[in-house]
Amino acid sequence: RSAAAAADLAALAVARQASRGAPDPCDIGHRVATANDGRLTDCVVVGHDAEVVVEVATPDGPYRWVPDGRRRARAGPSSGGYR
Repeated sequence: RSAAAAADLAALAVARQASRGAPDPCDIGHRVATANDGRLTDCVVVGHDAEVVVEVATPDGPYRWVPDGRRRARAGPSSGGYR
């Protein structure tokens, strides 16, 4: 699984929890990142907006060409809000 996908999913989950008033919306980000073979290394929530950083292990050996395993993603409500 890719770091980008794990970060995108974690950011969406955190923003959704923030919009619902969860006391610790980053908790779901940790769970989503872990479920995608990643590790949430940073999570910032401002209002209903979330920004996360997720790292996944990158292969060694002949697969060193695989892109960096760290990605940042942001998510939040559209101008119309969540429905």
